[in-house]
Amino acid sequence: MRIWQHTISAATNNLLGFLDADDAIAQAEITAGRADPVNSGLQMTPAPGAKWAGNSAIIPTVVPPVAPTVTTAPSIAGATAVGSVLTCTPGVYAGTPTPTVTRKWQAAGVDIPGQTGLTYTTVAGDSGKAITCVETATNSAGSINGTSNAITVA
Repeated sequence: MRIWQHTISAATNNLLGFLDADDAIAQAEITAGRADPVNSGLQMTPAPGAKWAGNSAIIPTVVPPVAPTVTTAPSIAGATAVGSVLTCTPGVYAGTPTPTVTRKWQAAGVDIPGQTGLTYTTVAGDSGKAITCVETATNSAGSINGTSNAITVA
């Protein structure tokens, strides 16, 4: 058993989680001594399979999740004629953890079934409709849509 000593402020009485050398949470049984209200000795018994970085535990910085935001919206380019290929340049999204992004194409605000790639070839039914590329950035804190400029098919 390893013994790890640390000074804890009696005012805050904070106990932080510990990480093993592989950056996985090492479960530990923590016993805080109460003989001295300012300095407490912590005795840690690692859980089975837990690892230590040398003779000390690593104290992680906890970063709360942050909902995605649109840094740069997607954009589309291409000719307006029926049968033309439109290309979507992906948007840029921020958030913690890093958001995953899905994409869909829309004609006049209605999803075009099965169209989720970076390109879309316009069809006769698109004539007179505004075509857009809509991306959804999602993480554990939420989601947001980024919508491209519109190209109206002639």
